Amino acid sequence: MNIRAENISKSFGEIKLFENLSIDIPSKKITCIFGKSGCGKTTLLNILGSIESYQNGEIYYDGIEITKRNQSSYLSKEFGFIFQNFGLLENETVYENFMIIKRLKKMRKSVRDERIKTCLKEVDLAGFENKKVFTLSGGEQQRVAIAKILVKDCRVVFADEPTASLDSENKEIIIKLLKKLKENGKTIIIVSHDHEIKRMSDVVVVLGDDSG
Repeated sequence: MNIRAENISKSFGEIKLFENLSIDIPSKKITCIFGKSGCGKTTLLNILGSIESYQNGEIYYDGIEITKRNQSSYLSKEFGFIFQNFGLLENETVYENFMIIKRLKKMRKSVRDERIKTCLKEVDLAGFENKKVFTLSGGEQQRVAIAKILVKDCRVVFADEPTASLDSENKEIIIKLLKKLKENGKTIIIVSHDHEIKRMSDVVVVLGDDSG
């Protein structure tokens, strides 16, 4: 899916974060929104993903302008989100975290369980269904988040600093999984100030000072 933002403006009170910003996200590529903390990377990611408002401008998904009327369909079916803090329910099991996905609830239990099992195996977490999230390491939690993306089978993945809380070993694992998502035809948009993420991306959009 190609995403196009045209002349986007975003302000917080008297502070202008963006003014007439345009950006083109190519389909089936990894795009990195790069810059130091506080430059508006996450805000831009959320605007592109239709979970944050903006004052002026337009957003297009595959050439279709996004309005309040059609954005919920994209959020529920086409988009998946990976967060720095993993975005999981810590006191629930891995399996219960998957059950947040609406699409799974419509499946027969046997089909659903097999799909969850397969996707956990793909991120090297076979047999983790009944583990409580709070018992997992940071790297394992981020892999659960990526497995949820695999289960949902969305077209676009928005990742907000997905490696920032991880050690070097787990960061490398997550980078490999993000590349695998791209190989599977996903459009990947990553917010980061990590130069390694910048180097592995197909497209880099720099906000503010790129010294990170």
